[in-house]
Amino acid sequence: MADVAPVTTASRVLRPAIVIPALALVAIGGFGGYYVAYQTSVGGLGGAIGGGIGIVGIGLATLLAVLAGAVTGWLGTSAGRRLASAAASAALVLAGAFSGATATGALGLGYHEPVVLHSTGTATLTVPGTGELDPAPAATADCTSVPDGPAVEGVSVVHAGSIQGARVLVSLGLSGPKGNESITIDIGGEAMPDGQIAPVWGGSATIAQWSDDGRSGTATFRNLGISNPADKGLPGESPLGISGSWPATLTGSLDWECAPLT
Repeated sequence: MADVAPVTTASRVLRPAIVIPALALVAIGGFGGYYVAYQTSVGGLGGAIGGGIGIVGIGLATLLAVLAGAVTGWLGTSAGRRLASAAASAALVLAGAFSGATATGALGLGYHEPVVLHSTGTATLTVPGTGELDPAPAATADCTSVPDGPAVEGVSVVHAGSIQGARVLVSLGLSGPKGNESITIDIGGEAMPDGQIAPVWGGSATIAQWSDDGRSGTATFRNLGISNPADKGLPGESPLGISGSWPATLTGSLDWECAPLT
């Protein structure tokens, strides 16, 4: 039987001592390549500056890798091995950078404008006890999604009815069926005389009913106060005020239902 060479301590640590530094250098270069590719995909001056910073970073990382390879001699401590360690270190960083940049484009990891989906539907604003509110019988709701997602993030109604003959607008922000959503009810500014501002009632709403994706539901609100009692105006101008006799608070609900978002 042939003799089997004994396994020495040096042979046990040789493989990790080579593989670990090599993987670290590739990872550093890979991140640098990803950063450059991502910044370049942003475009414009900001993207160009970011890409340039990334290239400089890769250059510095390569230089440091060469120095570290020569000092540590992770491929061996002889002069030739140290030189080989320095060259291999530079090559691994650059190979990682190339791979990171290539993978960023191939996997679609570059920058892209967030996609926001839209759909329309119907909405009904109800404010019991406010005889001045004339709700629109078939108000149009506009639903918008969260960026890059299918769930509804906001519902807006540009003509939910009228108060004192002025158009009523509603905006509801959604983050989930957990209450404390933001809601504002505005009076169209076109109804205001010169020197006056339109009232805006704002506050929190509670989601009473909710579909899984937020395309339909009911939000209730209570005692929404006027959030803009006055506007100081520009320097040298007289302060603006709210004209007319508007309700001090609004209590009611908003029902909406939108078509699938596209």
